[in-house]
Amino acid sequence: MLALFLLPWVAVAPPAQEADERAQWKTLAERCGEELAWAPDWEAAAARARAEEKPILAVAWLYPGFDLADSSRRVFAMDTDVIELVNARCVPLHLTLATRAAIAEHTSYGLSPTAFGSGLLVLAPDGEPLADCSYVDPTAAYDFLCSALAAQPELAGGAVPPGLPALERAERHLARGELDAAAALLAEPTSARAFLARARLLRRRHDALGARTALEAARAHEPGELVPAIVFEGVTNELSLANVFGAHALCRELLEQHAGSEEALGAAYVLGLLEVANGQRPAGEARWRALARDHADSRWALQAAATLLAPGVELACYRLAAPPEDVRATLADVPYAPAPAGKAKGAPAAEALGWLRARRRADGGWPDPSELAAGARDSNALSVAIDALGARALLARGEAEPGAVRREAELALALGRASLSERPRGPTYMTYEVWSDALLLELLSDLLASEAPDLPAEELRGLGRELVEALAARQRANGGWSYFEAVSLAEGAAKPEQSISFVTASVVLALQHAQAAGIAVDGAGLARALDALEAFRSEAGVFAYMLWSYQERAPDEQQVAGAAGRAPLCELALLRAGRSDTARLEAALGQFFEHAAVLAQETGKALMHCGAEGQGCHYVLYDYAMCARAIAALPAAEQKPWRARLLTRLDSARRSDGAYCDTPILGPASGTALALLAFAELERD
Repeated sequence: MLALFLLPWVAVAPPAQEADERAQWKTLAERCGEELAWAPDWEAAAARARAEEKPILAVAWLYPGFDLADSSRRVFAMDTDVIELVNARCVPLHLTLATRAAIAEHTSYGLSPTAFGSGLLVLAPDGEPLADCSYVDPTAAYDFLCSALAAQPELAGGAVPPGLPALERAERHLARGELDAAAALLAEPTSARAFLARARLLRRRHDALGARTALEAARAHEPGELVPAIVFEGVTNELSLANVFGAHALCRELLEQHAGSEEALGAAYVLGLLEVANGQRPAGEARWRALARDHADSRWALQAAATLLAPGVELACYRLAAPPEDVRATLADVPYAPAPAGKAKGAPAAEALGWLRARRRADGGWPDPSELAAGARDSNALSVAIDALGARALLARGEAEPGAVRREAELALALGRASLSERPRGPTYMTYEVWSDALLLELLSDLLASEAPDLPAEELRGLGRELVEALAARQRANGGWSYFEAVSLAEGAAKPEQSISFVTASVVLALQHAQAAGIAVDGAGLARALDALEAFRSEAGVFAYMLWSYQERAPDEQQVAGAAGRAPLCELALLRAGRSDTARLEAALGQFFEHAAVLAQETGKALMHCGAEGQGCHYVLYDYAMCARAIAALPAAEQKPWRARLLTRLDSARRSDGAYCDTPILGPASGTALALLAFAELERD
């Protein structure tokens, strides 16, 4: 199954090529996705959906200003499993900046002009949202579509005729993603074709070992002309098992014994990917150039051309291993269900704590959806940040007996050391290490504040100093911090020098927390950051999103609703430094709650910044957690009314399984940890 596989985050510029060759690549790459039966516009999609009794599948790719190849067509829409399923069950419509307004007009999903990100939206023919998913990664997307379509039997799009032979019915059900029905018909295969169908079924169900056995049986049952298809299915299956050597051997078999077949061309493409991943980029590129030059009528020429044009971090290829089951589970569509009235005080927090404990991995971390694209841990800053949040949540909820503290300290040391040594060295679009460093610093500070008897305090302080230095190295010229690095990875592309208010405030709070825990912090750098935060704040107390120069100050007229979520966080950071007061903090809380209902409408969405003023699903629970922290900074007598209002907001992000989730982009471990941190602040005496 094709997917987006991120090589180490180093931009690899393609070698100089003749202009006509690169022009050919561009022409071929622009044809990626043509195997899907796209509707040209909303009206055509809605008409087809009504006539065929199918849902509309809006495939979103919304990255205004970024020089990003469209992976919704180059990866998602080039996957053969996805193509088969979508063409059988959906009416696909490309959701881009060009089509956003028309789609937004006909659906209640909420797609403002600032909508940002990629994902899948399943819509009824009248535009009613039915389900959404944050990832166009084919493995996750295929699972999501099977589940979402099964929940809409009235939009089945033409059932499989019962009078067909059993094997043909099984293949039709398999094409439609009706895996249970296909499994019942393929329980006892007796031919090569049936065993091949069973192998495809088992791989799609993530049973690659079972699929391997079925493929071996297919080859033993007089496969005839099916041999190339069986062998190529084996390539895909072996790679899902991370068996690179097995996949390589099967590719060689196709090239040597079935030269000229479509499967052999696919094998050439895959071998190129394996060579590049093994440090043999010239050999891999040579294979792709030959495909693009000599086989322009093949789908593999399109894939090769797109890969040749992509920077190294965006290579389209086979996933070398299927994502772990716990990562796939993070994408489950669990309904939201506020805590029932009459539940004992503290019950939602206790249930969330139980959920978080139960999902913890043996290595001390938690699964999260970012692993689908960026991999687990170390060089994946989002995973590091989520693991740090989870550990902080457990400590905050009373998991502070000596043994537990020692365990969290060991996790923090391992996370920090690995993250500092493994982080990417080359250019990138976003640098989430700002988040992971700040959140790890907060975890270290919590641990040091616990004063557990067996705590490795000096090691923690040493790591804390390294994280402080790493943050100092990323401080922008205007004193703040940002995760936004570049809109293009092309050589010579400009790097915007700006900072972001809520990122800056988060780092400031982490540095203040570290200082209080005895970790050395550069006072001058912290003062510059506080200057930047004051510059973000307008006279009306509204914090701008971005600051572009050191002398700049936030304008007085701003979109208050879009800024309200960050106000308590930013004001709290200034208050801790003596640059604000409780009156300003209460005004920030008032601003937050005045517009909190609009922010809450983004809860659960797969696309970011869909609110009318850019409000985004990806920071709903972060804002709630920071709001709780701000409330706890008020005098005790003034906290109660704010607490009650925030508890109501937290309840709206609660799922029926007791976890909390604001967006499938970050997943329930992140949301649950943030909710638990909020509860801990609200319960302080």
